[in-house]
Amino acid sequence: MRIQMMIRCVPMLLIGIFASTASGRLIPGWPYERLFKEADLVVIAVPVSEKKTNDRFGEPQEEHLQLKVEGVQTKFEVRHILKGKADGKHIKMLHFQFAKPEKNEIVVIEDGPMFVAIRLKGLTVQENKDTLYLPPPEYLLFLRRQKDGRYEPVSGRYDPEFAVREVAKPLDDTFGKRR
Repeated sequence: MRIQMMIRCVPMLLIGIFASTASGRLIPGWPYERLFKEADLVVIAVPVSEKKTNDRFGEPQEEHLQLKVEGVQTKFEVRHILKGKADGKHIKMLHFQFAKPEKNEIVVIEDGPMFVAIRLKGLTVQENKDTLYLPPPEYLLFLRRQKDGRYEPVSGRYDPEFAVREVAKPLDDTFGKRR
C-alpha cells in the first residue's frame, strides 16, 4: 500500500518541483468558414509593389508589449474574386512588420504578433550543384475593407497570418527525384 502511494506521489512531487511558469496568449481559431464569413473581399491576387506607411499599429497590445512596428501597404493585382467586389484591377492591403532593430539591439518577443511577409519576387534554391527557381506565389486573401478604401486581413492587425495564404504551383521534377 505504501509503495503504491509513493508511486503516485513521487511523480506529482517532481512535477511540482520542476514546473515553471509559462506565458501565453489565447489565439482564436480561424478556419476557412470563419475567414470567408467575416471577410468583405476574398481574392486570389499577385503582389505588385509595397511601400512603408505612417499608419499606427493601434491595438491595445502595442502599448503593453511596446512593439516597434511599421506599416506596410502592399498593392496586389486581382486575378480572381471569390467573394465581394473589388474597385478595379488592383487592391491595397495594409499590414505591419517589425521595425528594423537598432545596431547592437537585441529584441526578444514572447507571444508576439504573427505578421506576414509578402514575397514580390521568386526564389532561387540551390541543393548541391542543382538550382531550382520558385516563381513568386499568388496569394489567397481574406480581407476587410477600411474606411479609406484599403483592405486589411480579416484576422486583424495582430495576427494577419491566418487571413493571408500563399498559393504556389506544385514543384516540378527538376532534380530528377521526387521529394
